[in-house]
Amino acid sequence: RIEITLPDSELPEGIADLLLARSSTDLDQFRAGAEADARTAESDDYIFRPWTYDVDWQDVGPSSGPLRSYRAQIYVDTGGAHPGHDFDIVNYDTGRASLIGIGDLFTDLGIAMDTLSLALEEALMDAKRERLAEFDISEDEMRDWVLPATEKRPENFTTFVLTPTEAGDKVAGLTFLYEPYAVGAYAEGSYTAFVPASAFHASSPSRARATTA
Repeated sequence: RIEITLPDSELPEGIADLLLARSSTDLDQFRAGAEADARTAESDDYIFRPWTYDVDWQDVGPSSGPLRSYRAQIYVDTGGAHPGHDFDIVNYDTGRASLIGIGDLFTDLGIAMDTLSLALEEALMDAKRERLAEFDISEDEMRDWVLPATEKRPENFTTFVLTPTEAGDKVAGLTFLYEPYAVGAYAEGSYTAFVPASAFHASSPSRARATTA
């Protein structure tokens, strides 16, 4: 079963096609794998468990202005020990009709990454302390998971969305998404970490400046 769901909100021109295209890149491989598994089940006489590929896109960014954000929850079940969970994100500048990444938001990415590294480490450690409070896990063990994911490296700051203010018309900050295994064991599930726009004063967002709270 394959199901791709687009946001309920009114989408700017071209966004629906973009989200569908991003969701479809691995479908041929998925179908081929499911068909091969079904043939093997038949030949080896065991019950085939149908594969599932679900992508649910949500509009999670500002409701007005040029900067928009979309987040996909991806669920893939291929009959293994447990299903796979992942995220995909699209951050888009409607004024320039282009995708944007972390480097497009700041005049000095190096300073911004210093801020992000510290803020994300703190936010994730707080989240893990709360989630794992009933388990015998030390601070050092938790930090061993968090530090590699929050080091000052551009690849650590790619999976984020623009989080709107309560009014929905400005950017309140950036929310980073971490799939299972990214900063903890699979049983911990996924994590999110929010960094408010106010944390970036020294590294002033270039494109987001006019639309941040």
